[in-house]
Amino acid sequence: MELKIKENPSCPHCSEKMLKSEQPLFTVSDTSPAWPDPYLYICFNDNCPFFVKGWESMMEHYGRSASYRFMYQPTNGKDHALCVFTKDALRGQIIEEE
Repeated sequence: MELKIKENPSCPHCSEKMLKSEQPLFTVSDTSPAWPDPYLYICFNDNCPFFVKGWESMMEHYGRSASYRFMYQPTNGKDHALCVFTKDALRGQIIEEE
């Protein structure tokens, strides 16, 4: 599988280096991960405006205490908002640290 993003990109919301992360533990079926990528790039900066503003937005729109982190798929370069319920969510999936 050819990768469009081969090195850790910077988050467009805070300019911090994004970290390579394993797929989240949820799946879209019994056998398939949510994305076809071998790993994801996720912004884990707790001061990122995207993450900080997400708490208020999720409460306002969905009545839930949650936020989201910015994410890229390395195979196609698409970006997504990845929902998290705590600031430590997904940190156990980090493949490499700075």
